[in-house]
Amino acid sequence: MKKTIVQIGIAAAAALLIASTQSALAVDAFDGFVSINDTYYDTDLDVGGLDAFAGHVFTITAGNALNMGGDVKTTPGGGATDGADAVEIYWKVYLGAGPDLNPFTVQSYGFDTNPSPGVDKWAATAGGGQGLVDVAAGLTPGTYTLEVFWKGTDFAFGGFDYLNNGGSNYKATVNVVPEPTTSLLVGLGLLGVFSLRRRKY
Repeated sequence: MKKTIVQIGIAAAAALLIASTQSALAVDAFDGFVSINDTYYDTDLDVGGLDAFAGHVFTITAGNALNMGGDVKTTPGGGATDGADAVEIYWKVYLGAGPDLNPFTVQSYGFDTNPSPGVDKWAATAGGGQGLVDVAAGLTPGTYTLEVFWKGTDFAFGGFDYLNNGGSNYKATVNVVPEPTTSLLVGLGLLGVFSLRRRKY
């Protein structure tokens, strides 16, 4: 009896493992691109003349927008036939190089096209998905990290897949510099202080 119970337990565990593996592979997410102010960047490779997003340095003036969009492709996997039903990008911006423990903001991508048989393209553009998002909104001068990854989900098969650089995610640097008028006023203020000190001594 005990042997039968053990055998049943092993079989159930094996079935659960197989099911979870199939679930995780029911959709395959790949070929992600990030668009910043209408310029596209590959996630981590220089493909087709596009600059890599990972490691890129974006420099903007405080108060200016850094509008992020992009696209990613999915295909069925693990025996699934209908591919992803939803795709989301997870992103956050934080001061310095991290690591950062704050939660990600989740943005849904909209279905875009079928670039080839069995492949779906999902995108966030000015007119698709949830649209573009200004990832620099509210940032004060400083050096930040913009970190992103994607998740594709197949609700029919209960499957999902992450495009996340092996768990390290994709990270770029955002340098926010002061407005020229601010820098000028600070410079004039320092010059005034220096002039007063010279007159005093």
